[in-house]
Amino acid sequence: MTTPTDQATVPTPAATPEPSPAPATPSAAPDQLGELIAGMSALRAELAALKAAPAPTPAPVPTTDQSKPTITPITPDLSTLPPLARMAAGYRR
Repeated sequence: MTTPTDQATVPTPAATPEPSPAPATPSAAPDQLGELIAGMSALRAELAALKAAPAPTPAPVPTTDQSKPTITPITPDLSTLPPLARMAAGYRR
């Protein structure tokens, strides 16, 4: 029988290599902040160009009829009306 302090029977742990950090490589994802800054620069340049350009002349507005609306009375042809309607038209005048 062996004692627990016996070095021959105690298994030695397997040697594990130290984990090393992954090498720093540029990410494949596009730089979103750089894209936003580039987009804003393009918009600012376009705005500056629009401010420097002369203002377009407005299209001419045609004049409108300002007269008071009128209703044209309808004058029926009395010869085409039946006799009763011709008599009623005479009383209306």
